[in-house]
Amino acid sequence: MVTREIIYYTDNVPSKSFLSIIQRQILRACGDIPIISVSQKPIEFGRNIVMAGIGRSNLSIYRQILAGLEASDADIVNFVEHDVIYHPDHFGFVPPDNTAFWYNSNVWKVRASDGQAVYYRTSGLSLMVCYRDIAIPHYRERVEKQKAGTLPRQTGHEPGHHLAPRGLGTIPAKFFMSEHPCIDIRHKKNKTGKSRFNKLSFHSEKSIRDWQLADEVPFWGRTKGRFDEFLMNLDKHNRGV
Repeated sequence: MVTREIIYYTDNVPSKSFLSIIQRQILRACGDIPIISVSQKPIEFGRNIVMAGIGRSNLSIYRQILAGLEASDADIVNFVEHDVIYHPDHFGFVPPDNTAFWYNSNVWKVRASDGQAVYYRTSGLSLMVCYRDIAIPHYRERVEKQKAGTLPRQTGHEPGHHLAPRGLGTIPAKFFMSEHPCIDIRHKKNKTGKSRFNKLSFHSEKSIRDWQLADEVPFWGRTKGRFDEFLMNLDKHNRGV
């Protein structure tokens, strides 16, 4: 039987109330999948590993992910972050084998300041699932090269997108679409990625495939002009999650 575990990593920068809302939604969405949390302050969320004082950097993210991977004994791992609202569908996908890093492309971005929603075809580390045996060597090499200053600039944050020699490794990225979307919350304290809600922010048409600017997110409902209310209601409504 194939086993699965969640690797949740956080720098504890967002407010405790925000983190708690997202954590409760993760628990609703993932069901009985075990969780390993890797944080920079102690938290009561799954099996907690604390890496205090390592700062907020690309290296700290990679180190936290690696610590979670090395503590796990599961076959498959889902990478989970502290500012994404996950739907149960996301955790239903099973990678067919260990020859690719898989990314869920059904993710909407919502701006916390005003609830503006946007969709375009993209992928992110927070929506990645793969077999653990390919993730461990990747992150060991990534941490080593980041420390040494030899990680190619084109590598990016997501395994499989830019392969050696231009990037890192030889295992490619592949994509799936869950039936219902997840929501990537864009706020002032995001560590990685720019929050882009205007087509003019992109350099090519390829980067904005399937572009949709909207006041609401499919399944989840309206976010525009009521994001704080929407977030609080995650603990109150029952939408089959």
